[in-house]
This record gives sequence, structure tokens and C-alpha cells, in this order.
Amino acid sequence: MMPAMISIGCLPVTAGTVSARLCTANMTERETKSRAVKILAKSIYRDLEAQGFDEKQIVALATELISEVTSKMSRTDKAQQLA
Repeated sequence: MMPAMISIGCLPVTAGTVSARLCTANMTERETKSRAVKILAKSIYRDLEAQGFDEKQIVALATELISEVTSKMSRTDKAQQLA
């Protein structure tokens, strides 16, 4: 089954102090979200740098985010196994 194609024009995406426009014509919802995540990550990185965080601190933040997602996935898997 093919993913649904969305064609809703351009969506404004704002993260921190950077704005970008996502043109979603002929893009699947998954592709649109993937692009938005990349834009958001770049914006967050630039904002953290502007606030004086160094590379090690930014990597520590990314590591914590991955840890949170991994923990949630683990809890979800356990809950599904018990159901």
C-alpha cells in the first residue's frame, strides 16, 4: 500500500529564532515530518550555540534525549508484552 500523498502547500515551521517553510507538494506525511525534524534539530543546535553551550554539552543533551526515547520504547514494549 502506498503512503498517502499530501499536497497542502507550504507550512510555516518555527523553532526557536529560526523560521523555515516546508513545501509539502508531492511529499508524503513521513517525508514532511522527517524534513521538519532536520530543520528543528538545526535550529535547536544554533540556539544552543548562541546561548553559549559547547559541543560536549550539546552531545550530552542529545544523549539524554535518546535515553528518554529508549526508556519510553522499553516501557511500551513491556506493557504490550503484558497485555
